[in-house]
Amino acid sequence: MHTAALADYDKLINGGYDKKFKTYADAVVKSGKAVVNKFMYDKGNDYFTCDVTEVITCCKYCKYVNNPGNGECRWCGGSCGSWDTVCENPEVLCGEMPTSYENKTGPCSPDFSLRAGPEPADGYANAIYWKFRDDLLTNTGISEDSIKFTNVHHVSECAPTDKHCKDRSWDYNYPVLDGYDREDIIDPKDVVSEAYNNLKNISTDLDDVSEMIKNEMYEADTGDLVDSLALPILMIKGAVKQMSDIIDTVDDMEEEKRKNIILAFLFAIFFFLPIAGQIIGTVAALANFAHVIATIGVLGDIALDIQSIVEGKNNLPLAIFGIVLSPLALMDAAKIAKAVSTRREMTTEQVGKLGERVSKPLESIAKMKGGVCTRPGAFKRDLPFGAIPREFGFGMSPVNMRGYNLAVLAKARFL
Repeated sequence: MHTAALADYDKLINGGYDKKFKTYADAVVKSGKAVVNKFMYDKGNDYFTCDVTEVITCCKYCKYVNNPGNGECRWCGGSCGSWDTVCENPEVLCGEMPTSYENKTGPCSPDFSLRAGPEPADGYANAIYWKFRDDLLTNTGISEDSIKFTNVHHVSECAPTDKHCKDRSWDYNYPVLDGYDREDIIDPKDVVSEAYNNLKNISTDLDDVSEMIKNEMYEADTGDLVDSLALPILMIKGAVKQMSDIIDTVDDMEEEKRKNIILAFLFAIFFFLPIAGQIIGTVAALANFAHVIATIGVLGDIALDIQSIVEGKNNLPLAIFGIVLSPLALMDAAKIAKAVSTRREMTTEQVGKLGERVSKPLESIAKMKGGVCTRPGAFKRDLPFGAIPREFGFGMSPVNMRGYNLAVLAKARFL
């Protein structure tokens, strides 16, 4: 397992990563328009007031054709002209209902409390004049240089007439992307490279440990060795796999596929963090990841779950990697004991948040190891756990491995 994972990591570092980042950056850029719109229509009322163009008809007509309790007739008034209720009969011909459009100052989206009627399904029924502030930049992570203000028409046709085209489905003085491209996306490659550097010695150490076990020279508990290394190796493998699965173009990609690319990249970077000995708050390139997570909707919950594990106050993966990647840690029974103790602090829920590529193999390893050390007649150590024989005046001799089913561990292809 570890050999294949590290070999794939070599390929990623030697040219593969740059292509994957470009694909990720393009996906983020293509999601930028949706990010700006979502901010304006979800958060606009927290910061701004708007002038909203409302349709004005006489109150008698409005109350006849609408449900006044929903606020449709909030701004009604003026003359009904020749209209009366009888005009609604097909056989009766009446003059045109007088209709006007007036700007009313009030809350911005998503607050529709002072609009004439309920919230429209697409959010674009009225014409809105936005009074913009710098908050957009703070909430989207898109720099001011990549934004311009213009008038945006959200539909391709004018309704109800060309004369009143400007009064429906427009946003005036509205922010749109301008010159926003992949160069604006910060590259966290240093995290990936630093993680790679930290793993340079682990392959050799694992090979040495494997030989020691085969020759019955390994002094630590092999079951604990597996438990302490399973999570780190699966996270390495998962990070590289997520990155490798990213395709190389998003030109004509539908929105959902772009979101999955963004999730895969974030997933991998969050896995690389503890390998690199880092947390998000200390890596400048990750400063805008919260904004990127916001672009992928409900998939962002998955990213936030992973982030909560590798960023929380009790960052157990970071602690585990810090132990097992330290010099000669795999030969040190005390360090292995500490690593496995830390690993066992992780709850099933926490492990589950790391995804099935981690949780499922861990379940399989646990089943294959299950009961090996507690079966009747199993060998018991005659030293305190983690102790070295010479500390107690004993001569050095191979540790009896009868209590451990190495065939099972070999079958797991872990060592």
